[in-house]
Amino acid sequence: MRSLTIVLKRLIPIVVLGVLSVQVPALAMDLAGGNPVWLGSHANTQWGQLNYTAAFADDDRLYAGGVATGQLSGAAFIGDGSGLSALTDSFSAADSRLFHPEKGQDIEYQGAVLSYGSPFGEVATGASRVVADRVGDRFTWYGQIKTPRLDGSLFRISRTDGVAAYAGRLSARFGATALSYHHVDAGPGTFYRQAVLSHSLPGLSILGLQFDQGRSTRYEDAGDHRVVLTFRGVFGRSGSGALHAGDTGEGQAGLQDAAMLGVAAVAIAVLASSGSSSSDAIQRYTIRDDAARQVLNDTNPTSVRENLEYGGWVYQHSDATYSTTTPIQGRVDGVNIGTPDSVPAGTLATSSYHTHGATDPRFFSETFSPMDLIQDTLWKVDGYLATPTGRFMFHDYST
Repeated sequence: MRSLTIVLKRLIPIVVLGVLSVQVPALAMDLAGGNPVWLGSHANTQWGQLNYTAAFADDDRLYAGGVATGQLSGAAFIGDGSGLSALTDSFSAADSRLFHPEKGQDIEYQGAVLSYGSPFGEVATGASRVVADRVGDRFTWYGQIKTPRLDGSLFRISRTDGVAAYAGRLSARFGATALSYHHVDAGPGTFYRQAVLSHSLPGLSILGLQFDQGRSTRYEDAGDHRVVLTFRGVFGRSGSGALHAGDTGEGQAGLQDAAMLGVAAVAIAVLASSGSSSSDAIQRYTIRDDAARQVLNDTNPTSVRENLEYGGWVYQHSDATYSTTTPIQGRVDGVNIGTPDSVPAGTLATSSYHTHGATDPRFFSETFSPMDLIQDTLWKVDGYLATPTGRFMFHDYST
């Protein structure tokens, strides 16, 4: 009977947390105004204090559990969400189009964190795994050093085929003034960095100055013009706005810190890579005409020299940017580019493109042929054409 009582005492916090995790979030999110909601509980055991927590924000859910004994603690977490997590503001201002086109990707994740605390600060290390449909898994290895004034973290993000990016965070606080710096590097010419200087004022909460810069060799419209300066003022009661229910003691705070480090690692992985090396590396454009013009300009000289047609598809990603398939070599009188389903999974074919080889009196070299127009109309896609003399033509199938 005594052993049964001990077991029940240890299970009750877990059961209560599970019930709260199902029934409370919808009401709590309304009360918190869309800010993260934290639920927590703990149980004391012979191995140390067991802590449990759950967090909710928009479509994101996080569940974590850990044990703390002396200066050493460990935690494991699982969760799911869509796109960058609303549970953390790490890199929330970054534009994922700098790195890949998979905006709003549905993900599941899990991970673990090991921490060691001392009077001078805390050291933590961990790993996380991100899973999504149609792409490989993403893994993040990370470490953190935290003192009362300084907080620094390093992250290594990898795909199944190798390293995708490196990232780092550093923040410092001196009285009412705070400085933070975030950086993600995904290879030569593709990066995002942010610096924020903020100062707490009585009655006004926080005044801040934010500097953002992003550049990408993968996204045609990303460049030096993606530098943004902002001035931020928050009026009203200071604080994160997060709603906490249940335990808020030292053990819970430590578990939440570990879970938030893991969530930040997941957010960086989702930002820096889609999970697919081909999707990460694909060249993208904001305007469809630009995507078609670029591939035709690159292909037409070869087409004219060989007197063979080349063609492919222009398709749209989930982030509304455009890319093109690799040109397919055809014959002197045509090219088989397949069907609109030939584009990568999760994208939409919006138009075809092709060339007409060299000038040939047997064919309609300088304009769309009747078969070109019929084929686009049947597929319900627009068409682009590069002619032997270098003309760039467009056909709207609906007109």
